[in-house]
Amino acid sequence: MESTFDSMRSMYKPWYEALKKEFIDEKIGIYDDTPDIERTIALSDAYISDTLSSVTALFGVAGKPIFTLNNYIQTLPEHDDWRGERINIQFDAWGDDRYQVTKSNQIWYSENNDYHYKFYMDLETGYFAGGYYLRALEIRDRLYVFPGNAQHLLVIQNKKIRKIEFKKYNLRGAAFNGYWYNDKYLYMFPFMYPQLVRFTIETEELCYIENVKPFYLRQNAQGEWRQGGIGEYENELIFASPEDDQFLFMDVDTLKIRMLCSNTPNLVGAQGWWIDGEELWLVPIKGTTIICWNFQTGESREYSGVPETFRALKWPYESETDEYALGSIAIFGKKGEGEKEKIIITPNRGNMYLELDRDTGKIKEWKLPIGCEMRGKNGYFLTDGMGGFVIAWQQVGKPDCRVWYAPERKLYDINVFTKEYKEVEIEFDYEDLNAHEPGFMEESEWMQYSLGENAFNSLKDFLDGKITGNQYDREKQLEAFSKINANTDGTCGKTIYEYIKKNG
Repeated sequence: MESTFDSMRSMYKPWYEALKKEFIDEKIGIYDDTPDIERTIALSDAYISDTLSSVTALFGVAGKPIFTLNNYIQTLPEHDDWRGERINIQFDAWGDDRYQVTKSNQIWYSENNDYHYKFYMDLETGYFAGGYYLRALEIRDRLYVFPGNAQHLLVIQNKKIRKIEFKKYNLRGAAFNGYWYNDKYLYMFPFMYPQLVRFTIETEELCYIENVKPFYLRQNAQGEWRQGGIGEYENELIFASPEDDQFLFMDVDTLKIRMLCSNTPNLVGAQGWWIDGEELWLVPIKGTTIICWNFQTGESREYSGVPETFRALKWPYESETDEYALGSIAIFGKKGEGEKEKIIITPNRGNMYLELDRDTGKIKEWKLPIGCEMRGKNGYFLTDGMGGFVIAWQQVGKPDCRVWYAPERKLYDINVFTKEYKEVEIEFDYEDLNAHEPGFMEESEWMQYSLGENAFNSLKDFLDGKITGNQYDREKQLEAFSKINANTDGTCGKTIYEYIKKNG
């Protein structure tokens, strides 16, 4: 350990030494400085740490309970801290938010579409880590569940699940990270998956589109992914390059593609836009210059000059950045004929909402009356920004809309002109949450049987033996870890020898 700190993290060594001294002096536990990890595991009752150590697998095959820490949680959960973990609403462009897929791969249902949710069904992944599915939407008489980590689409009728399998690839992490739909098609936007996928609702035909992903999703020299924005215009999907001022327009029926350029060399990728007639108001990936581009005439205007107090911080390191500083743009009202207009830019990594004057080009802070925090109150309310406007198609251009305030997981009705607001109550049935908490089970394809720290199962709960959900089952753990270790009975050497002798 000391050599690691000396060579890589020397600034943390004094803290480590002080922590080690306190641990030994106060006799908090056994300080083991031997190189014999097998002996350590044999003497231990359980594994308590994060998932980044290979030691977890050794504890797994030894049949010792594994409790994985959430490194962002520093306090025991208080009364409403579960809200930070469970309330993460996926808002629909048409305002249909009845179904929500939660982090434990369950569907919750709000019968009246009023954000009061009760348990609906489990999606039968066998894993408690979320991200396998992005969203559930009812179209006609069926419920469609869009994939995230999964490489298939779920079709549900009367709570019976049917899988539409995609071509399988050996992927780790999110296969897809977005979707779009109309009454004919479901489009699934790839992340690690190699193709854009289109599903035809009527025929259930799958179409794999090869040449779109390389255009809007690329890695930089540091290996970080950059994704351009995705939107729609009439019967076309628009994909923006993450590196320059190029745009790909694709007809959703014929898949015919046309390429356009905004002729704004300073635009290093667009992460999103607002469509105003034949104009696209472009939000840049890098920098804070907003561009208004008429893609029919080719004319464009640039608006820059954010307030001096504007800052963008990259979570979780809190270092200043000029990438993804802005979030989205929205235009309320209508310019001309005596009507009022407001052009408001939401923050992404930025620390304030902004208001842009179309005529003067000036940009000033627009104060959100609800709050201006960029981070949640503790590790249960993780967020990398403030949130933003929730504008369904029926509300486009109107001054009355909704704001999602991510640090508190709250939704508000708001009038952007008067700044009057009222909270829209979001509720998950607490007894339902308790009853359907996973407890001990397999976390994901990449992390086996364990219990994850959260608001329902704290470290204190684990040490006190007060587990919510599935209780520890040693046989299930051994069965799960046998998938990654074919030999768990100590006869690995003998088995290999016999195999070589027979097949050599």
